[in-house]
Amino acid sequence: MRTTARGLAATRATAPAAARVSARALARRSNTNTRSLVCRGAKGTYNTSYAGTEEYKRHDGDVGSSEYQIARLSTRIKQLTEHLKTHKTDHATRRGLMALLNQRNTLLQYLFKNDRATYTATIEGLGIRSRLADKL
Repeated sequence: MRTTARGLAATRATAPAAARVSARALARRSNTNTRSLVCRGAKGTYNTSYAGTEEYKRHDGDVGSSEYQIARLSTRIKQLTEHLKTHKTDHATRRGLMALLNQRNTLLQYLFKNDRATYTATIEGLGIRSRLADKL
C-alpha cells in the first residue's frame, strides 16, 4: 500500500481518474458555461418595435385579443422576412417564421369564424391577403 504525502501532489496521486482535472480543463469548462449562459439569457429578446400595433388594442391593458395578437405577429413576421432576405441560409429563423405564420393563420381562422367584421378590418389594416374569403 502506498503512503500518502501531504500537499497538492498527494491529492493528484490518490484521487480517482474522474476527479483529476487540470487547471486548463477547468478554465475551458468555465468559459463554455459562461458562453452558454449568455446565449440563454438573450433567448426570446427581439429588437421589435410594436408601435404600430396600438390601434388594434381594445383597451390599455389588452394583450390577448385576437386582432392585437395578429398585429404583433405580423410585425414580427415582417422583421423576420427582412432578416431572411439578407441571411438566406438561416434555417432556424426560417423555421421560427413558419411557426409564427401558422400561429397567425390560426388566429385569422378564429376571427373569420367568430367576428367577420373584425377579421375584415384587421386584414385590411395590416395588408394581409385573405385566403379564407375565397373558401366561401
